[in-house]
Amino acid sequence: MSATVTDAGGVNRVAARLYGVGGGEVNMASVGGNVYRAELGPFGSSGQLAIRVLAWDRAGNMAMSDPVTVNVLCIK
Repeated sequence: MSATVTDAGGVNRVAARLYGVGGGEVNMASVGGNVYRAELGPFGSSGQLAIRVLAWDRAGNMAMSDPVTVNVLCIK
């Protein structure tokens, strides 16, 4: 997944927080041009996954996106 993150004071850290199937948090890496990417999965079961992008600026302030919900389908 990818997200565009900007802050006038500079971005310190970006993470994807996962809720539901495959819950947890994944750090996102800068790939240039204010774009951050992370690989999600693999997932052990099917179901809904809600994803929020969290970003911290250099002063330690955090902002969070609205959740995006996707359906995960595991084929075995």
